Amino acid sequence: MEKMEGVGDQSRTRCQFKTIHLYRHEKKAKLRRMIIEIQDVIRYLIEFRIDNKENRFLEFLIRNTARIQSRLVSKYTRKYGEFTFGFTFRRLWLHTHRSHKALR
Repeated sequence: MEKMEGVGDQSRTRCQFKTIHLYRHEKKAKLRRMIIEIQDVIRYLIEFRIDNKENRFLEFLIRNTARIQSRLVSKYTRKYGEFTFGFTFRRLWLHTHRSHKALR
């Protein structure tokens, strides 16, 4: 199998390059799925919260999903550039953050 130039000194075979590419692709797809799941949770929390000022657990959930999502998104956009699902993550995060503040 022919050798190809790798990063730095190490050289990799064509097969290894393909494996690395597939791995990156899978990671991207996994992250995309995670973001969609987190969005669903946030949508659910926003939609079904009816006068839950006493519900500390719900407040905790909203705050943390927003935090996890903003962290994930910034990590993703730093690596792969902006991508959105119908609305921007920033707007969604601000919305959850605002609703969480309203709970106080």
